[in-house]
Amino acid sequence: MASKGQNIGAKNKMWKGDKVGYFALHDWIERVKGKAKKCEWCKTKTAKKYEWSNIDHKYRRREKDFISLCVTCHKRYDYKNFYEYKIYWVKCNTCEKIFSIKPHKIKQGEGKYCSKRCLWIGNKKVGAMLLKK
Repeated sequence: MASKGQNIGAKNKMWKGDKVGYFALHDWIERVKGKAKKCEWCKTKTAKKYEWSNIDHKYRRREKDFISLCVTCHKRYDYKNFYEYKIYWVKCNTCEKIFSIKPHKIKQGEGKYCSKRCLWIGNKKVGAMLLKK
C-alpha cells in the first residue's frame, strides 16, 4: 500500500496533464492557488463569490494562466475577449443596472429592462405619464 501523498499529481497513474477536463482543471487550480478571494480587475473584496478565470481559454495546467475575478468581471472578461459578437451589454431603463443580452433579443424589441420587475415598473411609469397628458 502506498503511503499518503505518494501518488499526487504527475506521479499518479491517472494523471492527464494538459488533457484534463474543465471542472478537474478548476479543482486543480483551487488546490494549487487556494480559493479565489478578490477580483484582480475591479479590486473588490466584498463580492459574494469569486472564480478562477482562465486567461487564454486554452485550459492548460499553468498557474499564471488563471486570474481571480468576481462573477460580474468574469462574465465581462469572457464576453469581451471570446464572445464579442454574440452578446451586448446594455443599461436597464428603470434601475440603470448593466446587463447582458443577445443580439436577436434586441432585434425583437427586448433589451430595455434587466428583469420582469423593472419591466413592470417601467411600464407603470410610462402608463402614469400617458395618464397625465
